[in-house]
Amino acid sequence: MSDTIYKTYELKVTGMSCTNCALGIKKALEKDGFLNVETNFASDDVKFDAVKEDLLPLAVKKIESLGYKVHIESNKQDGDKRTFFDIEKKFYISLIF
Repeated sequence: MSDTIYKTYELKVTGMSCTNCALGIKKALEKDGFLNVETNFASDDVKFDAVKEDLLPLAVKKIESLGYKVHIESNKQDGDKRTFFDIEKKFYISLIF
């Protein structure tokens, strides 16, 4: 049994407009060794596990190199103030594709 301790990170990533955007971020992070990567374009969430804390800048750099903007929030409650209309708008846009 391994005693490796993983830390879970949660980022807000703007610019994802469809499932392919989210999938691209997921694949890029997994390729760089991040574990349990979850992406949600409707809520702009990206979650992943990493072994070391110093890997967070690497993840941010990787996501930004794909053309997305990363927002690191210190207070999660502020990030939860997502309006219904923002999510609804993304839903209708995704129906087109």
